[in-house]
Amino acid sequence: MKIRVVFYRVKPEYKGFAETDEIYFMKSARVIGEAIGNLNQYIGDQFVKYRVRHLIMNGVFEIEGIPKAMRFYSVKLR
Repeated sequence: MKIRVVFYRVKPEYKGFAETDEIYFMKSARVIGEAIGNLNQYIGDQFVKYRVRHLIMNGVFEIEGIPKAMRFYSVKLR
C-alpha cells in the first residue's frame, strides 16, 4: 500500500512564514500539521517528519535552520 502525502498550498500571509528576499519558508511543524490535518486516516507525525526530511535530502524541499527538531527549521519547495 502506497501512502501519498499531499502538501497543500498555504497563503503567505498566514503566521509561521519567515520572509527572506520574497521567498517564503514555512515552519516544518506547520507543514507536518497541515499534512496530518488534511488526511482522511491517521498517520503519526514521526512518519510525516521522516518524509519531510527525506524530501529535503532528495532536493524537493529547501531548508533553513537546523534539522534538529520540527520547530528549529523551515522548508519551502524548490
